[in-house]
Amino acid sequence: MMLKRYLSYLMVLLVLFACRKEPLQEMSFRGEALVLFYTIGHNNGLSGNISQNLNEILEGELPSIESSEKVVLFLQHSDKSAPKLMRLGIDHNGKKISQTVSLEEMSGWDLNSVSSSTDTLAHVLNYISRQYQARYNYLILSSHGSGWLPAGVYEPGTYTFIENTFGQDLQKNNNTVYEMGIRLMAQRLPMHFDAILFDACLMGGIEVAYELKDKCDYIGFSPTEIMSHGMYYQTMCKHLFNHDAVAVAKDYMNFYRNRSGVRCGCYTLVDCSQLEALAQACKPIFAAHQADLANIQADQVQGYFREDKHWYYDLRDVIEHIGVDENELRAFNAALDKAVLFADHTDTFLGLRLERCCGLSTYLSTQGTYDLDEYYKLYQWNIATGYVQ
Repeated sequence: MMLKRYLSYLMVLLVLFACRKEPLQEMSFRGEALVLFYTIGHNNGLSGNISQNLNEILEGELPSIESSEKVVLFLQHSDKSAPKLMRLGIDHNGKKISQTVSLEEMSGWDLNSVSSSTDTLAHVLNYISRQYQARYNYLILSSHGSGWLPAGVYEPGTYTFIENTFGQDLQKNNNTVYEMGIRLMAQRLPMHFDAILFDACLMGGIEVAYELKDKCDYIGFSPTEIMSHGMYYQTMCKHLFNHDAVAVAKDYMNFYRNRSGVRCGCYTLVDCSQLEALAQACKPIFAAHQADLANIQADQVQGYFREDKHWYYDLRDVIEHIGVDENELRAFNAALDKAVLFADHTDTFLGLRLERCCGLSTYLSTQGTYDLDEYYKLYQWNIATGYVQ
């Protein structure tokens, strides 16, 4: 009798739960594609530009705000507000809107969270991957950047730097600058992306690409600086929903070639599946030409930098200046052509002449220091190729 009574109670409970109008677990969907804009403009001079970029996205093609197939998210950290996550789309009246997404249940998140931190990035991506389970995922990272450099090298001063070298968030109360280290970022990214696109200066180095190659299929970036306006955002969502990252890069270059005012731009798109072959092509070249690398004349090599920030040189031009033979150069070019899907640039960038550009920058040890060399040796590119001995 007691057993039957418990079974009866259990049946009643099951019926009650089955009749609940609310779902029993967190709302989520399995959709087609997710585009996430992760922007950092807090106390770094980019707050206004990033707000303009948000408006430009809202001017372009967007899915329904209630779509279960396509989602556009925009994380913004401005000068006068805490980081917030918004979903962008078209409402039932046909109006393009931004809708704040609650982050109250996100682990590790509070009003004091610093968006320019790999901890915060990991928390946000973990949360999003649970809420929006898409087949295709695209990540656009927008802020300042300085490629592979250690913290505090590109802009030395009295600040205390936390990590390096993408993003920039100055905490004025204690002169602390938060940035994201590329090596740590690669370790902390909790999901695979179909493409990661950087809207940040000087990220277009082989060191950055190789470090992130297992985290995305394609990576887009600029080996030069990027103008403060940033990329061309009106058509970005349309192209990414069509899985056409090359079109994003082309629109970027068309924008800067045809805009009024200063016309300068440089952008590259890399197929990450081809980077291992590029490393294998470079490894014997670097082994055979270490003496030539030590004696290279840096002023004869194509640079991507201005104002004596001499840590970014063209990868192919370096190869061509160290005395490689025809077979070595042929093997390198074959691997490079497969790895670089798109590379384009204007003739100059704010006075810097761009004449011999393959689309990927690299470090020159002769233009560095012992400490920089030791730091560089920690990158997977150097581990794979033995570039800096």
